[in-house]
Amino acid sequence: MSKAAELAKFIGDGVAVVQVTKVKDFQDSNLVASRLQSASTSYVASALEARITPKFADSHINVRFASSISTNQNSPHLVAYTIYRSLDGGTSYSALTNSGDYGIGSVFGTDRTQAPLIAETIDTTYNQTTEVRYKVYARSNQGDVGNFELPNTDVEHFEAICVEIKQ
Repeated sequence: MSKAAELAKFIGDGVAVVQVTKVKDFQDSNLVASRLQSASTSYVASALEARITPKFADSHINVRFASSISTNQNSPHLVAYTIYRSLDGGTSYSALTNSGDYGIGSVFGTDRTQAPLIAETIDTTYNQTTEVRYKVYARSNQGDVGNFELPNTDVEHFEAICVEIKQ
């Protein structure tokens, strides 16, 4: 039985994981290329990126990022983060999640607070079989009061995983 036939049989019984991509599939290491340091109140791009080329146009993509984030200020400060998506090879990105003021995640601190960052969503609206890219974007809710860093240090490990799911 061919792989396609096996997959089709399994799909008939439920959900199948078609493929999984991770950072090392498109760059040499899991070290982030550069650290985002900003006080912007608008969402700005970090270097945390994930990529996948779906095999099926009607698949769902589970996008998951893990790294660190910090409020780099000695005053009350909230940093929000969310996931953006690029359909054109990384030239332009738009918000994938309805992030609002607090993103899909946030960290609050009254001084320099370092915290784990976990950002995850299911992309159900892509519907193509060309490469799609995802990035973590972040913003300060206090403007010039609060500088933030994503990730915490210049040389930081991160993980980005995309899982293509066929129903």
